[in-house]
Amino acid sequence: MTLPSAESHNDYHHICFEYGRFRIIESNDSWQWIIQKRGVKGMAAARWRSLSYCRTRKTLLARWTALQCATGRVDWPELAYLPAFFNGVM
Repeated sequence: MTLPSAESHNDYHHICFEYGRFRIIESNDSWQWIIQKRGVKGMAAARWRSLSYCRTRKTLLARWTALQCATGRVDWPELAYLPAFFNGVM
């Protein structure tokens, strides 16, 4: 069985973190992190859509937190394991 290689696939093989309708993945070319949002279920838009591309954890956390402002959550200790700069290794 081969793993899904399309970044928009629900079962994409390089998911770093998922929270609600948002997730962070490693890009297919191992170049950066990508923040994605899933569309509404039951529609063609139910695929994951890329919103932001980041090479540093600082930028990733800033963009992730901005997208999550409606939740009121500002601390993301689950992402502390990510290196300061993307290095292509999960």
